[in-house]
Amino acid sequence: MTKDLRFICNLKQILEEKNLNQSELHRKSGVSMTTIRNLTSGAILERIDRGSTAKLLEALDCSFDQLYKIEWLEIED
Repeated sequence: MTKDLRFICNLKQILEEKNLNQSELHRKSGVSMTTIRNLTSGAILERIDRGSTAKLLEALDCSFDQLYKIEWLEIED
């Protein structure tokens, strides 16, 4: 699964768990509806700025790792 698709799936899952829709996330976060629609519809964004990311994390009450599902791999010597 690509990083973009994983992010979209994670965002949709978190929204579902928190019983939030796009409009509610917009109101809670202050992130534009266009950006939220693009993030949840699969439209590829070149990047999302730090400020918007921080607003989404606060509104969703989750960590960066939870949203992006960062997997830390141990490198063996």
